[in-house]
Amino acid sequence: MAPSLRTSTPPLPVTLLSGFLGAGKTTLLKRILESPEHKLRIAVIVNDMAELNIDAQLLQGPGVVQTKPEFVAMQNGCICCTLRTDLVRAIADIRALGVYDYLVIESTGIAEPMQVAESFAFDVETATLATSDDKMLAHLAALDTCVTVVDGVEFPNLVRSTRQFHEVFPVEDDGGSEGTKHVSQLLIEQVEFANVIVLNKMDLVTDKTSVVALLRTLNPHAAIVCAEYSNVPMETILHTKRFNLDEAKESVGWMESLRSDHTKSEQDEYGIGSFVYRARRPFDPTRLDRWVRRHFGLKGDVVFPGDRAAPWQLPTSPSPILRSKGFAWIAGRDDTMVEWNQHGRLLSLSPLQPWWCVQPEADWNVPAADAALIHSDYVAPFGDRKQEIVFIGADMNKRDIEAALNDCLVSDADLQRLAGVDAFSTTQPLALKIPKRSLSDPLPAWPERLDNTAPWTTVVRANQPAPFVVGAGARLSIASVCLRVAPTGFDADGYEVETPDVPFAAVQVWYDNTAGDRTLLGTLRPTTSLHVTSSIVVPGGDAENDVVHRLRLQLVVTGAKRKTSESLSDAAASLEVHVIGDVEGPPGEDEEDDAAEGADAEGEDDDNDNDDDDDDEM
Repeated sequence: MAPSLRTSTPPLPVTLLSGFLGAGKTTLLKRILESPEHKLRIAVIVNDMAELNIDAQLLQGPGVVQTKPEFVAMQNGCICCTLRTDLVRAIADIRALGVYDYLVIESTGIAEPMQVAESFAFDVETATLATSDDKMLAHLAALDTCVTVVDGVEFPNLVRSTRQFHEVFPVEDDGGSEGTKHVSQLLIEQVEFANVIVLNKMDLVTDKTSVVALLRTLNPHAAIVCAEYSNVPMETILHTKRFNLDEAKESVGWMESLRSDHTKSEQDEYGIGSFVYRARRPFDPTRLDRWVRRHFGLKGDVVFPGDRAAPWQLPTSPSPILRSKGFAWIAGRDDTMVEWNQHGRLLSLSPLQPWWCVQPEADWNVPAADAALIHSDYVAPFGDRKQEIVFIGADMNKRDIEAALNDCLVSDADLQRLAGVDAFSTTQPLALKIPKRSLSDPLPAWPERLDNTAPWTTVVRANQPAPFVVGAGARLSIASVCLRVAPTGFDADGYEVETPDVPFAAVQVWYDNTAGDRTLLGTLRPTTSLHVTSSIVVPGGDAENDVVHRLRLQLVVTGAKRKTSESLSDAAASLEVHVIGDVEGPPGEDEEDDAAEGADAEGEDDDNDNDDDDDDEM
């Protein structure tokens, strides 16, 4: 019986080339194949999504034939997602030939190198493609070096770009969702994950030191090789043995800064620096929204049919902050750790996971050492909730940024008013919590998931719609809609008033969803009709494709009520609509509970019978 590939030969070493179109990836690949330095028999996988496959034609020119490489050209896909199956099969075919010493994979600019790298470790998707243990990707090939080629001339512009990938590089876009990612995000992800950065076109760069310093701050552990026309020593990109998946995930600049307590020294020499902002108070969502929009475009809202696409409202001058990442605590969203993730001029605030302090410790499912580490981060009365955000940029004023962010925090007095009289009780370490949607919150909303049988309430404001998702098999019945107006602002409980002193005639409450349905729930008038009943039932989606639903407000302004936009804006901030309903869980939920209760009761009866038997025997 022939020996298996796994036992007879080691995995084929791989260099992964990433980078945007025009950065110099293909030129670098051609140099690898033509170079007499390495003496290797090299196979090549070209991941070119261009319809005409120009890169593969170039590589098959007369100057390359002498190296006798094996070419596999994969079109109309991305090796980090849709073409993973083809990638595994292509590598298996190359290994089966038994004549190649090394493999180079040229990925498209849209590829995320972390996802490609994870394919070389054991994962479910690649394992299911193997017909035998010997054909698993982890046994066939091993990632040796992860190279990102960066255009030194365009890097400062691309890292601040607000455009999507398909707008800048349409030839590399396959029409999938990956093309909607922003250029700055993809570029920074490629830089952060690399262990070798080829900084190309340096003969055209005037301020070389600042570009290198910024790359070094974004990725402190990568080897940075400056190049002209992608001309680099082969030993810097082949057989380096630099790649380690766990180290690559942990060595990005923002993680390094989180583990450190000092500002990077490059700040003084080149104007490039980083620092960590920390605080143990939640951000006030309105004040944070105001600060964020002065510096960045904010991503995140779900787009519904009929919505008018709002243009990016970016500051007229670019922010000195080029990268920031970390974890945030936003008042009114107290249960959820927020992932703060900014690339260039765009920021996203996304739900990451529940804070540890709001989960029963029995549900943590972590080793004892990790649980002890979590507890060591607790501060009464906040638990582990905090602000911890790394900022990286050019000529940043750390003191000004920290002062501005401190002004965004909820004050002690407001915390006491909103969270209750025992908000700062140290005898109840986790007592502080601001009720859901008790504050005006113009930040992008996250859909609330409704799965289990329970009463449901929410608050809708003019600048704060209420998105939600109803789980498969469940349904939501909306019963009541109530208008609350507070000309001088809301206290912790809010109150209802009837006043002719508001600059709008009515408030319409609309229901719509991402499937295109749209219904008027009711029209509320501040002087005559503060409350309406509703009988709308929102069914659950399916497990494959959740429909996002939304409640939103629209002010009706007519006749004598017409006022200036400023007064309307003030009025919008002074009203709330409270919605009451009930969630019914999936049909089997109650039966399962009843069955469990019945089993418990039956068990108790059996115990009683056994007790009776024991009594008889005594």
